[in-house]
Amino acid sequence: TSPTPSSKTTNERPKLLVGASSAGRLVTIDPVSGKTIKVLTIVKNPKDETEGGLLGGASLTPDSSRVYFDVTTKAEPQIQSISTKGGEGTVVTNGNDPAVSHDGKSLAYIRSNGAFNSSLVIRTLATGAERTVDVVAAPALARPSWSRDDTRLLVQAASDIGEAAIVVINLEGTIVSKLAPAPDAKTGTQWYSPTLLPDGNIFLSENCCGGGRSADANKDSRLIVVNTSGKLQTVIAYGLPKFHSGTGADTSGKHLMYLSGEDLMVSDDGGRPAPLAHGLVGATWR
Repeated sequence: TSPTPSSKTTNERPKLLVGASSAGRLVTIDPVSGKTIKVLTIVKNPKDETEGGLLGGASLTPDSSRVYFDVTTKAEPQIQSISTKGGEGTVVTNGNDPAVSHDGKSLAYIRSNGAFNSSLVIRTLATGAERTVDVVAAPALARPSWSRDDTRLLVQAASDIGEAAIVVINLEGTIVSKLAPAPDAKTGTQWYSPTLLPDGNIFLSENCCGGGRSADANKDSRLIVVNTSGKLQTVIAYGLPKFHSGTGADTSGKHLMYLSGEDLMVSDDGGRPAPLAHGLVGATWR
């Protein structure tokens, strides 16, 4: 459910939507009808080489010519890229959660160093040079998201005892701000899957009461927009019936998407979310 209906038409949505399906296919999708347009690549199952390999996060270049995505292989998660017109894919590096900068020059991603230990890496796409960004007191990282001017990154951080936070950092790793649910939130409420919007606000999933393991917890879970101080700006959806694994936005910040289970939901200009496509584990648009 959502507090208000959409006031914008769907034909204003971005022209290119790429989805990663639970069946192991990276596809382009019509952003209005939700129909699959083209299969870009099929990932093999690492156990038996059949179709159905595991896909994850995806990120488009500014000119929409290529998409970077992560794949679960026999060894460790791997980031690959492929033209949005199709063809042969390219292995980029080991890691997951790729995020292309707005100027198209850099790729931020997460590299695992073991259980509850990971690093944020920034790769220069033209040269392949990489550097690790040391984020102090944030051992487990996920879902980097670039600021509009590419001077800051938003990352989800967690510890091995289940504590979670969202931090905004500069490119040296210094924490600019740290966000968490308000002190009066119900015990166990956590914020995760953040996306930094063009206006500086943050679109995220608020999961109530220990991960939404019960019907009561789901009633109090919601998709919200907060500012960089953590103050609530907008409620996009509430009473979430399924687990939410990701959020995303177009370059205008007016069209928001999120995954409800494997259903891709879209909110136009803060309006009522509606299902667009199904059977997905990741999506990106531009």
